[in-house]
Amino acid sequence: MIPRAEDSTRAVLREWWWLLAFLCGLTTLTLQQNWLDRLNSSFYDAAITLHQRELDADILVVAIDERSLDEIGRWPWHRSVYARLIDQLTAADVRAVGLDIILSEPDTEHPNDDALLGAAIQRNGHVVLPILAEPLNGRVTETPPIAILNNQVAALGHIQSNLDADGVSRRVFLHCGMGFPSHPQLALALLKTSGFNTQRYELPASLKLNHTETSGWYCASSYLIPFAARPGKVRQISASALLKGEIPAQQLRGKLVLVGATAAGLGDAYPTPLSGDSYSMPGVEMHAQLIDSLRHDLSIIPSDTITRWLVAILLVVALMVAYLYLLPRYALALTVGLMVGVLLVSAGLIRWPGIWLPPAESLLILALCYPLWSWRKLEAGMQFLEEEVTALNQESEKFSTLIPALASTHTPSQIVDPVAARIEQVRHASREVRVLRQLVNQSLISQSVGILVLDDQMRVRLVNPTLLRLLGLNEHVVVQGRLVDQVLSSLKCTRTADWTSCIHTIAQGQVLQCEAQNVTGGEFLVSITDIENFGWIINLDSVSTLKAHERERGRLLNFLSHDMRAPQASILALLEQQAARKGVDDTLLQDIRRFSQRTLHLINQFMFLARAEHLQADTFIELDMVQCMHDAIDEVWPQASTQGITLKRPENNESLLVIGNHALLQRALINLITNAVQHSAQGDIVQCDVDQQWGEVCCTVRDTGEGIAEQDQLVLFQSFSRVPDPAHPAGTGTGLGLALVKMVADKHRGRIEVLSQVGHGSTFFLYLTLAPNAIRKPLRSDYSSPLIS
Repeated sequence: MIPRAEDSTRAVLREWWWLLAFLCGLTTLTLQQNWLDRLNSSFYDAAITLHQRELDADILVVAIDERSLDEIGRWPWHRSVYARLIDQLTAADVRAVGLDIILSEPDTEHPNDDALLGAAIQRNGHVVLPILAEPLNGRVTETPPIAILNNQVAALGHIQSNLDADGVSRRVFLHCGMGFPSHPQLALALLKTSGFNTQRYELPASLKLNHTETSGWYCASSYLIPFAARPGKVRQISASALLKGEIPAQQLRGKLVLVGATAAGLGDAYPTPLSGDSYSMPGVEMHAQLIDSLRHDLSIIPSDTITRWLVAILLVVALMVAYLYLLPRYALALTVGLMVGVLLVSAGLIRWPGIWLPPAESLLILALCYPLWSWRKLEAGMQFLEEEVTALNQESEKFSTLIPALASTHTPSQIVDPVAARIEQVRHASREVRVLRQLVNQSLISQSVGILVLDDQMRVRLVNPTLLRLLGLNEHVVVQGRLVDQVLSSLKCTRTADWTSCIHTIAQGQVLQCEAQNVTGGEFLVSITDIENFGWIINLDSVSTLKAHERERGRLLNFLSHDMRAPQASILALLEQQAARKGVDDTLLQDIRRFSQRTLHLINQFMFLARAEHLQADTFIELDMVQCMHDAIDEVWPQASTQGITLKRPENNESLLVIGNHALLQRALINLITNAVQHSAQGDIVQCDVDQQWGEVCCTVRDTGEGIAEQDQLVLFQSFSRVPDPAHPAGTGTGLGLALVKMVADKHRGRIEVLSQVGHGSTFFLYLTLAPNAIRKPLRSDYSSPLIS
């Protein structure tokens, strides 16, 4: 039993839905349990390193480094040293000073130093000191600087550190405090003291507190720090150098100064995304980087769980839908491309617009999609191969009676892999079927006529490309299984009303020949052969060209025998009559001239028609159709003037260039204008225009004559066809003028159209492609008059 396509499709879709549900559930569980937070943190750190930048030049760290410890003495220093540092900064007119040093207890050994430091802070007026949160008896207490200092500072700022689960410091709280987060972070307090507008960082009206592990200490406004540079990249000077006066005052003027410890083992230091595993970033440098980020309004907003879930689900659904349509190699490329895209987008969003979208969950699910889907497809493929091998073996037994070479048995090679073994069996069975199919197909394709094989129900079983081409059908159109009347619906049989009735008239084993015609006038010879105990074979051959040549030859012979001979015979008869008379008759000479001119016109039209038939595009030149129209009007003007007809020139006074043959295009315009003059009465106006329309040049000739009937318009541009004209019943045309116009238009890849109504005149439109890069130029001044009478 051969598996049906709809059964296979249903099975694939069932597997697809089950896998999609599993992946969506896994995504939800992963996000809910935060299984990949460590991996997301690693991605975040890597992304931050891609967006390093220079810190502002007015941010300066006065470092308590190894040199300072060597020259000033071991830590802690006397507070008089801090007072001297602040006085030096005050003298240099710095903008503000942040002292990142804990001063929560009085100096009992040197009590006067506290007063000195307080006085120095008061003189500066822009000093910010840290406030400390310390555990005491199982609770967190708020420890401010000693009173003598606390009363003199411009502001207090907390220095609460926050480490993620992996021990890396990536964020701070901008506001913390006991009972209420009333203290800004030290960097934020320093910015506010320096006069920077910190309104956007103030506590919101509807405050949602973030409680820390120990009760009583509250924090708000979590802020991911957009670190600018690695440790040691902040501009800094040594504290000892400042105290010795080695730093010029102008180098310090207007700076935001942070004083803190940078020496190894001294003060606080934290691992950061930019510090790596080998060393940490001093707390004073973290404050400097935070100042730079805050003053430039840089922020990184972490995406919420719902957004992360939606992004991951959308990616999974899009990828799974693509798997239904893509080949495995393209599916793998798409999977890898999406994973790379997720990483790039996640890293790029940090820079702009400042959003952190963790990629780990999306990457995990995308990475699982391809192997899981491939596994399920492999299982389905194995089942299909089992069924297909059985079906193909059964078919091979039938084919062996037709082709003896297919009767040989196939022994598969010793293949351990069961999938490869099944593929080998299917390959051999398919090869046998392919031999017979190729034999039949090559026989059909090699035929120069169209072939249609019908079964006893008159349904199509086989068809060759030639027949599809003759019927005007696309080669990819599937006609197998359709009724013969449906396939041959575009052909009208000359014997019966439909093809079914025609086939039923054929006796068993006989051949019927008939003619058929399609809707476009194409003619065909049809041969229908009855096949005993099967159906019918229909042969279709186009005879349109042969029939057209026969009709063309007949028209040409008729034309040569009458239209070319009649004027010459008239000339001879008039001359014989004049031979018996004396003198010269003017009327006779006019008749001779008229017949001679008509003969000459016929010869000219034949000449131009022959030139147009053999026209080559490589001989085209750039020419101006407005100029060409004026030249054509000048050519026809004598005839129009004699008949009292006015020719109106184009109103367009700029050139319109095309690529073409000047002589033939001018002849086409002359024929159109002459045709309009011949079908106009005395006093009429023939309007001639040249315009540009959508990249085309449109040449228009409009008359107010009798017009052309709709049935006559169908043959208007055929050779030797003449339209009846009540005003000229004898006919003055040759039947070649408009045919020449049509051929010239076709050779220039243009088109000729007519708009006419009986009693309302006719308008002919000749469309040609505008020359590329055409430059419009004014015409010469002698064509300024629009009317020629």
